[in-house]
Amino acid sequence: MFYINLLSCIVTCVDGVNIKLKLEPVFCQVSNRLIAMEVLSNLEDGETKINPSTFFRDLSDDVYKEVSQLLCSKAKDVLIQCNISHETKLTVNSKAHHLNDEAYIEFMNRTAAPFKLCIEVNENDLNATSKTMKKGFEIAKNMGVEIWLDDFGVKTANIDVVVYHSFDAIKLDKTIFWKLREDKSKLSNIIALLKGCARMVIVEGCESNNDVDLVGGLESLCQGYYLNNASFSEKQSQINSL
Repeated sequence: MFYINLLSCIVTCVDGVNIKLKLEPVFCQVSNRLIAMEVLSNLEDGETKINPSTFFRDLSDDVYKEVSQLLCSKAKDVLIQCNISHETKLTVNSKAHHLNDEAYIEFMNRTAAPFKLCIEVNENDLNATSKTMKKGFEIAKNMGVEIWLDDFGVKTANIDVVVYHSFDAIKLDKTIFWKLREDKSKLSNIIALLKGCARMVIVEGCESNNDVDLVGGLESLCQGYYLNNASFSEKQSQINSL
């Protein structure tokens, strides 16, 4: 059982905005195993909810890195307190050019330990053939840090980025999944293409047992808020006890 209630877990405050830790599981339906927890956040300015993508995009590099480290550290503490297996990976979003900051990557890697650190970057933040960017990938991987591509297909679906850079995992954006739920053939073809470019394919936006079964049937990993709820976790616990 890996349900974690974080409703009151405020990590820090930036310019009056409360940043609360949110964790979203990456789950393997085939092996019935938790693969990773993604470090996310809920943001509130008083009674107003803030869009995390816009908020983090506008932060300076120094503040972004500081907040990411605080979220990662708190997430690690929560996973340890909840007795989550140390084989579970801890994934953190980052601006792609931060991969070139060797000291920052090393610090984040130490912060995540004993969990394996995975850094997620967005395709729109990448230059398909940048040698500098490729060097950043090498820096991270030499430290044992995995690089995951987040939200593939959300805008440009740039195949050049996928082919040129060596990703450990590619996440299919939830909007693509939702459009193709009823077209298993097309969904299967896209997943097969991505599997040729990464070791793992993760489908975002799983919202029901049917979604989990569909994605698991295509031998891919599932992610979604539905996976971090008491009823789903209890169901998995019952399966494990059989």
